[in-house]
Amino acid sequence: LGLELAPHSQELVREIVPQKYDFVDDPSLYTSERDYQRHKYAYHKHENYAHSYNFLRQFVKTIEVVLNGHLQNLHFQQPLTAMFYMQETSKQRILDKVPFRSPDVKNKAFIQMSQEVHEESKLIRQLSKFSIVPQKQKKWAQMNLPDGAHRPFQIFLSNDARRMQLLLQGSLILSLALAFHSGSFLVPQSAPAGGQGAAPVRRGVEWSS
Repeated sequence: LGLELAPHSQELVREIVPQKYDFVDDPSLYTSERDYQRHKYAYHKHENYAHSYNFLRQFVKTIEVVLNGHLQNLHFQQPLTAMFYMQETSKQRILDKVPFRSPDVKNKAFIQMSQEVHEESKLIRQLSKFSIVPQKQKKWAQMNLPDGAHRPFQIFLSNDARRMQLLLQGSLILSLALAFHSGSFLVPQSAPAGGQGAAPVRRGVEWSS
């Protein structure tokens, strides 16, 4: 509501949107201890309101739409599934595959792909809640164990892009370690005198050919 009314009143914006509050935590700069405590209390009250406003503001998104031939801002509440359970690959897939031939085709394709991603995010939410702990001990596990210890799907589904990147980095490090070990310690044995060691290899090559 505040965002809808903000363009019509700058005074309302100053009242709703937290402004910068200058406060120096030094009692010597104030006339009395009471004045210092009063400014300190007002500063902490302002900070609490600013943190609350920023926390709630992240749930509200804004898009530009054309209504009655005029460009207007439309504010809406972002679903929790879009904030915490939507994969980055799904977002990128929409950006890559939405056609731009005409506005109607673009809007229909965008709505259809958004509905598919929404269903996908709901499935991811259900999977992230899956626990290997029996139902009777699930509450105990939630209170005493980290989520990754009893919720196997949440390890990657919480942040798929970052987790996959870490997995690729770990695979690369492991491959480099194995290659270094093979090059350092797997030394071929020297062939005996007279070239007898090459005979089994030569016979194996002749048999395979």
